[in-house]
Amino acid sequence: MLPLAMTLQADEPRPNWLPEAIELPADNDVLMDRSIGSSLRMFSFSTEHNTKTLLEDWEEALRLAGYSINQTKGDVLETAIEFSGQGINNAKIVVAPASADGRSTIEIDATLQ
Repeated sequence: MLPLAMTLQADEPRPNWLPEAIELPADNDVLMDRSIGSSLRMFSFSTEHNTKTLLEDWEEALRLAGYSINQTKGDVLETAIEFSGQGINNAKIVVAPASADGRSTIEIDATLQ
């Protein structure tokens, strides 16, 4: 029964507000998908995928798709991306440190226009 539950969770639809440039890894395990009011969105998932590679790929894909990347000097570039554009006032992708089981949690928070 557990493998079926894990498969169903991975097959959950991606949030419709999430830019297509952000391709979720195949092993994503959705932890939270929440809307607060009409403009705040929060989405998080865990993965065993290399998060540094994911962030590099996503930053490039977002830039190519016309989003503005808003990195500041204080940001740790290997663990966060801030961006805006195309219906998103501002959004941030943050990677939490990997847990003992080797999975990392990725949180994406956005304020929609």
